[in-house]
Amino acid sequence: MNRTPAILTALLTILVLAPSAQAQIGQPPELQTSFMMLNQHVCPAQNMEQVMDIARQQLAPALAQMKAAGEISEWGILTHAWGDEYNFNFYLITADIDRFVSTAWPSLLARTTELDPDWFDRFAPLCTMHKDNLYTVRSDGG
Repeated sequence: MNRTPAILTALLTILVLAPSAQAQIGQPPELQTSFMMLNQHVCPAQNMEQVMDIARQQLAPALAQMKAAGEISEWGILTHAWGDEYNFNFYLITADIDRFVSTAWPSLLARTTELDPDWFDRFAPLCTMHKDNLYTVRSDGG
């Protein structure tokens, strides 16, 4: 049985399709950018119940309101019992840093204070260290 015609057909198909496949593979996807603020805290384990109460009563409702109003695109609260010392964290995502500075941060402070004017005075002593990380997020939007 002569397989030469089948092999030649397969090779021709590969040669014809290979350049377009290589072009598609070689092109990076379009990346969308956004901005993320990550607020991180070190909170002793014995304080985590109180920290989470404040997160549920002031932080989460304020962030949910902000998302509903279109002031942020996403938010989340991150906690862990194992890892580095920063065990209570929250993040929010905006279109860019200008929107964070001009809209999101002032809105978060106003909304949490509106829910409870003394929330920060109760929260601050519960955690021993704090830091913020500001990121440009690049993603394929998927």
